Amino acid sequence: MEYAKKDLLDLEAELKKMCPEVEIKSFIVKQDPKSFIPHFLEGKDYDFLITGTKGMSALKEMTVGSVTAFLMDRVDTPVLAIPEDWNFKPLKSIMAAMEEPDKDLTRAASLIRLVKATGAQLEVVHTSEQVGVPVNIETSRIVPWDGINYTLTAIHQGKSIPKTLTNYAVEKKADLMVMLHRKRGFFERLFKNSFSREELFVIQTPLLILPEA
Repeated sequence: MEYAKKDLLDLEAELKKMCPEVEIKSFIVKQDPKSFIPHFLEGKDYDFLITGTKGMSALKEMTVGSVTAFLMDRVDTPVLAIPEDWNFKPLKSIMAAMEEPDKDLTRAASLIRLVKATGAQLEVVHTSEQVGVPVNIETSRIVPWDGINYTLTAIHQGKSIPKTLTNYAVEKKADLMVMLHRKRGFFERLFKNSFSREELFVIQTPLLILPEA
């Protein structure tokens, strides 16, 4: 407990130097995070629940029942997973992977707010089993996206959708990768074309999981 308190105070000092205008509160809880965090979030309006990956693939942890996966299915707060070796920088490029772009564009209100607040360029990516398949978007559905810079891209999903997405994010030098999470079977669909669940990707870009509105 003494070591934990010291580490927390050191972290607070670093964060205050980085962003002195932000109010920071901290405390230590000796409880199981799976039981404490959902209860703690009840009635609160946080923009993000932020977790680290500790050098592991956040999505791999999610498929094997990690704390992150547990929380994703039990909280309505967006979950932001940050790679252990990631260095902070302003958001200039955001890549959003959407399973059904024509529907998901109207559901991602928090993503819209984030893009508007940062002024980042947004690329909406849809993976397809066929190469060169156009993204079918009804123009009537994209009215809420007026006033932000975004493009729509369809890419071949390859043998593993997770690997395809993370490689694409790295190739495009995205500062943030975003996925919309549907609580029923989201990761089962995501990994259905992988040879095995071990064929998962190590996140190299911060990953924001948005709960379905």
